[in-house]
Amino acid sequence: MFAVEVLLGDFSVKTFSPIVIAAVIGTVLSRSFLGNSPTFQVPEYALVSNTELLFYCVLGILAGLSAVMFIKTYYAIEEWFGRIEKRWKMPVWAMPAIGGLMSGVICILFPGLYGFTYEAINNAVHGNESWRNMIGIYLFKPVVAGLSIGSGGSGGMFAPAMKMGAMLGGMFGKIVHLLFPSITATSGAYALVGMGALTAGVMRAPLTVILILFEVTGQYEIVLPIMFASVTSSLIARLAYRHSMESYVLEKEGVRLGFGIALSVAENISIFDVMKTDYVNFNNSESATSMIDVFFNTPESTFLVVDNKGIFSGIISLNEMRMLLREDYLVGLIAEDITKKNVPVLYDTSKLDEALKLLEISDYDNAACS
Repeated sequence: MFAVEVLLGDFSVKTFSPIVIAAVIGTVLSRSFLGNSPTFQVPEYALVSNTELLFYCVLGILAGLSAVMFIKTYYAIEEWFGRIEKRWKMPVWAMPAIGGLMSGVICILFPGLYGFTYEAINNAVHGNESWRNMIGIYLFKPVVAGLSIGSGGSGGMFAPAMKMGAMLGGMFGKIVHLLFPSITATSGAYALVGMGALTAGVMRAPLTVILILFEVTGQYEIVLPIMFASVTSSLIARLAYRHSMESYVLEKEGVRLGFGIALSVAENISIFDVMKTDYVNFNNSESATSMIDVFFNTPESTFLVVDNKGIFSGIISLNEMRMLLREDYLVGLIAEDITKKNVPVLYDTSKLDEALKLLEISDYDNAACS
């Protein structure tokens, strides 16, 4: 699901079906060995009132902005390690050691930052985490992730984003429940929603996060707030910062994700390699009536018009000819009278991505190449 939503951006049957099949088989096998217990044992939460959706919307906005902070902090630290390595010519093995040392010092102050434990998340979704730990984990989690992974260590971004989001939601939930106890759930519900919302903002994959949160918690009663906050977070994060956690490095290398993959490939294909050369053309002075047989005896739908020197003048489309035939307007007309002259024109040195962009913003199905 993540690959479809973030990398491919294509929800067609040919891409979605294999992923569904693989996911079902993987789930059945894993549950056969590991059981059906969810990763997090979460209390049953539900939407207390419709007004509460406003608070979840605010949480989604905060999560989106926090996601941008997470991404920028992580890559700022990673790039800092890169500059240090080049400037001081440090050996490759030394960088993870330095990052690990710095991470360890911070984790001594806030043990909940350690990546091998979900205790802080469990405490937050049960409403039992302290303010000190929530503030510390929220502020330092992107720093520790950058120090440990950005320095050359191994690991992913999903769990750190979940942990940071749970702390954000827990803090936000404590405040709104203190101010509006009768219309809001306890802080644990907001920690659960914040966990999904911030992860959606970091990954820019709200659908993936919604499904994963349902899988790891087994809770469907609070799916509506998770959906609302996750989509809000993803939108805010996208407006505030164009890169996601995964797209930053790829786009820096010139690879555009989603539907941009096609454009990235097209940038390296010349128009000369794919253009059609055996086209039907008419002279400017050719009478419209003499072109009728050609129009109705060829599979082409667009025809080129040239002047006496063979220079391109414009195009005539089959739809326009049919309209003129219905009205019997062809008598006395020549090709130049019905030629469209303001049409997209490319050169054989152009790249295919230029043609795709040009056709996308115009009403034409073809572009001339000279």
